[in-house]
Amino acid sequence: MTHPPGGWGAPKRRRKTGRAVAAMSAAAVVAIAAVVWTQLPSLGGEPRETPGATGDLAQPDETAEPDETPDETTTTPEQDPESVNLHTEAGMRAMIKALKPVMGGTKVLSLTVYPTYASADAPVKGRKGAYDRYFYRDGVAAKQGPGGTSSAPAVDLESYDWSVLPALFRKAPKALNVPKPTSRYFIVDTDYPFTSGTRQVLLVYLSDTYDGGYLVADRKGKVLRTNPADEG
Repeated sequence: MTHPPGGWGAPKRRRKTGRAVAAMSAAAVVAIAAVVWTQLPSLGGEPRETPGATGDLAQPDETAEPDETPDETTTTPEQDPESVNLHTEAGMRAMIKALKPVMGGTKVLSLTVYPTYASADAPVKGRKGAYDRYFYRDGVAAKQGPGGTSSAPAVDLESYDWSVLPALFRKAPKALNVPKPTSRYFIVDTDYPFTSGTRQVLLVYLSDTYDGGYLVADRKGKVLRTNPADEG
């Protein structure tokens, strides 16, 4: 079982389904991408710092000078990235604005978002089922490369009400039995299974050193389901 940053204990009940394992694996891919990102030169040529154990990355080097000729598949930040939390409406709007010209739109097959960085899978125009992977951090969006193929439907990030994020993360510690989380992130899932079919939802994850859980909310922030950590 692949655990997200911060570590999860082994599940004791069947509630942590294969869907949860798949989502946690997606989060692990984002964490790996964040580590790779830190090994690359920053826009100003300075080395990036190493992320902490909880999955949150170090603050950007304020002394680095921006590159005057950025790659055409990269966007540069328009505001101080330190002031933007991606688990807020303002943070998400800034990220979507940066990703849009790089992805060629705002539709994704999947999106995983930590407080300071995110990874998106976006469909390739003219190639059915194919998607490319993109990464966002410090106000900069960049294409990572081909991701593969998927049968998941695409969803427009503009169709979500991002103002609900702070409230969902406030509810989550109590609802998920994780009062002191060491890692938190959310996933835009475009085909989450329900008995009546699949739906486009938000999956809000919290974990601590021992265990974790997630809640399922619709695009307007209504909580549809909770999958809490085991009670101690």
